[in-house]
Amino acid sequence: LLLSLIKESGDTAYGRDHSFSQINNRDDFTRIHPLTDYEHYAAYVDRIYNGEENVMTKSTPAMLAVTSGTSGQCKLMPTSNRLFQSFFVHGIAVLYHNMFNNFPSVAQLQKDMKFFYTPRWRTSPGGLSIGPNSSTPKSSKNILSLYSTPPEAFDIVSEPEARYIHLLFGLYDRDLGMIEANFCSLVYTAFQHLRSTWPQIIRVIE
Repeated sequence: LLLSLIKESGDTAYGRDHSFSQINNRDDFTRIHPLTDYEHYAAYVDRIYNGEENVMTKSTPAMLAVTSGTSGQCKLMPTSNRLFQSFFVHGIAVLYHNMFNNFPSVAQLQKDMKFFYTPRWRTSPGGLSIGPNSSTPKSSKNILSLYSTPPEAFDIVSEPEARYIHLLFGLYDRDLGMIEANFCSLVYTAFQHLRSTWPQIIRVIE
């Protein structure tokens, strides 16, 4: 995988600047391209941000993903459709395979209460969408029927209001099978929200 990516990117600006044509094995890679941090890539990302092609990848990035900023300022990462596919096949699919094998009772036709939200997207000067890299209602539109929340509710862009609707329809489903989120912190926040709103939610369900 490493060598195929290096070969694929050899004629990009980044590949030429960092001697990708001289890398034929893993040892070459670690010698020619030592460990880096974000500052190493920042100037290349700026070029992509402004619309330049063939900077770090041959194909145009699908989007610029925004990091959470836990280590300081938020950073932008060019993201490809290949990455999304790899993440699903080698990540999500493996997770569900193991979950169903080890906990067969979860393989039911029950709905999930998934806490995820429609982000406020922006656009780079080069025309790329800028937003979160994790799954969103838009990127999951083909599987929204798996969730207890009605599809229309995913148009809500205010997180507290959307969270309330997730809780309402999740609790309304007596046969709810699973609680799901991209980050465990979203589940924690939802339960904190539930502590203060459960009487109102019960009245609405009644």
